Amino acid sequence: MNAILGELGYLIEASAYNGPNMPYHPSEEDFLTQGNMKILHVPVTRNNTIFYPANTYPMPWVSLYKEALCSQEENAIKLIVIGVYPWELIEQDFFPILFFHERPCGEYTYTQLSSLLDYLGTQDVSYITMSDAYGIFSLDLDLR
Repeated sequence: MNAILGELGYLIEASAYNGPNMPYHPSEEDFLTQGNMKILHVPVTRNNTIFYPANTYPMPWVSLYKEALCSQEENAIKLIVIGVYPWELIEQDFFPILFFHERPCGEYTYTQLSSLLDYLGTQDVSYITMSDAYGIFSLDLDLR
């Protein structure tokens, strides 16, 4: 998939999966290992689970943030990426098979996101764009 995205001119790919938890340039042979592809993979942050409402329900997001930050203790640069779709801020009524994704929608996600943003406002954090992330995590690579 990254080879196709790279051929189309994309520089960043962000997805949730169970692999490395910091941005990296994947290998053409194995998406889950560091390589020298031009595209940068920026994963959704992992701790106990992927930092995504359906997977974190009903845990407090401030606690998840702190846990994710501690898991990166040895990293010079720490990056937390939270995956939230706009529709997750609205109460949903899905088919029974999608109930797992329905539970955290609406008030839960809104309250947890608001609480996390309030907390982050008291911390020494910086918000960056994906373009910024590309620059930060591509500095030491000899990219083709």
